[in-house]
Amino acid sequence: MKKNYFKKLLVICSVLLSTHVFCQVIIQESSIPVEGDSVVIAICNELPQPGDAGTGVSWDMSGLTENSEQYFVFENPTSTLWAEDFPSATISGRSWDGSVSYYKLDDEGLSVVGLASIINASDTFLLNYNDDEFFIGLPQSYGDMNTDGFDGTSNTLGFEVPFNGNVNLEVDGEGTLVLPNASYSNVLRYHLEREFTTTFMGSSTTTTKEQWAWWSPEYRFWLLIMETNIEPSGTSHLVWYNKDPQEIIVTHNDNLLLHENLKLHPNPCNKENAINFFWHKNEQNAQLMVFDLQGKLILSDEISLNSGINSLTLNLNSNLYLISICTTDKVSNTLLNILD
Repeated sequence: MKKNYFKKLLVICSVLLSTHVFCQVIIQESSIPVEGDSVVIAICNELPQPGDAGTGVSWDMSGLTENSEQYFVFENPTSTLWAEDFPSATISGRSWDGSVSYYKLDDEGLSVVGLASIINASDTFLLNYNDDEFFIGLPQSYGDMNTDGFDGTSNTLGFEVPFNGNVNLEVDGEGTLVLPNASYSNVLRYHLEREFTTTFMGSSTTTTKEQWAWWSPEYRFWLLIMETNIEPSGTSHLVWYNKDPQEIIVTHNDNLLLHENLKLHPNPCNKENAINFFWHKNEQNAQLMVFDLQGKLILSDEISLNSGINSLTLNLNSNLYLISICTTDKVSNTLLNILD
């Protein structure tokens, strides 16, 4: 089911609660690469153990040894050679081997829509999806899971070969990642398993991938990727880390977003009560978001605000919630305690 998440950049401020409450790491759209990004990676020989799952984990990968330096460059799909083959793509990534991956970012998350590469002077390999490969739901937090089936057709050397498969992803870790270049806190890890089957002249071939990926809401692009690929011809591994992660700078119209506390009255309140708050100016497209204490999004709704006193009725069950209102220039947060 597609969720209507807020398309603008959101920053949920850390909230100081009792010792029973923690601030959960949430990956937003802002961690996805954008046009113009250039990422330098260190490809490593060894495949270390992925480490423990759970919260408060420390993954020590400081012993990784760089074998070679490579790169990814992200471009507007319309500027690439195969723009007409992947009209739904919103961002493309060119890797060091010359291949170009095409992605679609929308309200639901990130999907793969195609792949292209030049084989020789006269031929190109194209992987074109009929049903996109959705693999990252956004926002993403610890405990999230998603699964998706996909299919399409590959084209090379004049042959069309149908393919299909499935991908399963679980966000199984939250903690600190130690790499050879730095230590990163507020990191999420997800575990992905993928099957990809092609069928040619009545014969099917299946390859599988198992991947662990680490990333943070404080940086764009992944910090570390480790994966194992099993094909009929054998097993291969790929391990790389981001040598110089790009910090996310939250801006809108070249101005930093302002963060402030939201004051609700009454608070605590009964679940049938309306809550009131003051807003400084008229806003037509504000976004109301309500999270529980595990960081799960409970409610997301576009609202209009008036200059002065505003009123909301949330109809939520008894609990403690994080209330966030986001506009083009400000994010306001507070805790709301709803009683029986």
